[in-house]
Parts: sequence; C-alpha cells; structure tokens
Amino acid sequence: AMAFAVIIATPLSTVGLAYAIGISGIAGGAASVGVTSCFMIVAIATFKANGKGVSLAMFWGGVKMMLANFVEHPRMFIPIAIVGAITGFIDSFLNIQNGSAEAGFGQPVGPIDSFQYMSGNTGTNILILLLIYYILPILISLVVYWIIRKFPKLYNSNDWKVDIDK
Repeated sequence: AMAFAVIIATPLSTVGLAYAIGISGIAGGAASVGVTSCFMIVAIATFKANGKGVSLAMFWGGVKMMLANFVEHPRMFIPIAIVGAITGFIDSFLNIQNGSAEAGFGQPVGPIDSFQYMSGNTGTNILILLLIYYILPILISLVVYWIIRKFPKLYNSNDWKVDIDK
C-alpha cells in the first residue's frame, strides 16, 4: 500500500505496474487502498492553497498535476507514505482484494472490484468498503496533515500550490 501510494505520485503508471507484475488478491487490495491514500492526503493538503476545485480533482485521482511540486519538494512524499502505510496495515485485517487490472486505480475503481471478492451481508460489505476506501483514508489524512503542519514544520501551504505554468 505504501509503495503504490508513492508510485501514483510519480510519472509511473500504477495501473500498468499492477497489471505487469500481476498483483492481485489481498496485495491488489492493498495497492488499491494505497493509491486511494495518496488521493486523500493530497486532496486535503491542496485545499488551503488551491481551493475546492483542485482538491476535488486530487480526490478523484488528479495527483499527476502535482509532479512539479513533488520534484521541487520531495519531502511531500513523507505524508503520502505515512498514510499509505497506515491504511495498508488496516486493509490487511479487512481482507480487501482486487484483481491485477484494477489494483492500481484506487477509489474510483477499487471498491467496485473489491465488492465482487467479498462474501456475506451486502450492507456490511458496502460499509467495509466505505470505511477502507473513504472514511479511514480521509480521517488518517486529516490527522497526518495536521501533525506534519504543526510539529516538524517541514511544510507550508505553498508547497501544495498547483502552478499550471510549471
């Protein structure tokens, strides 16, 4: 999860990588949750500097727009890796699975694919998917973002500013 959380923020394709290495099952689920973690922390971190439009784009997978920022400030990968590691750890207990073709997409596709691997009560399964793909990544991202802004003071809002001219 942590690896895919970071990889999605680079020029590499997590979808292509997941498919090429054939990652699936619980590892595929962790990859998908990791990608989702990156989307969530970047969406939260970009909100103050860019407003809701850019933040919404990040939420749905627009993190490649931040490549120039990541090159200029590689420390921005730290909160992405932290959120990916925490959500990946939690994901391992929930047995979330994905196929190799869907593992690199994150929350836009991951929950739909994960649902087909789940058995049991439909309502419970939907709640689990909401928890691992949306609720926990958002809550963990909020806490991690607050911590990285307050304690090490490594970041400021301008680090997360999307400059289209770059």
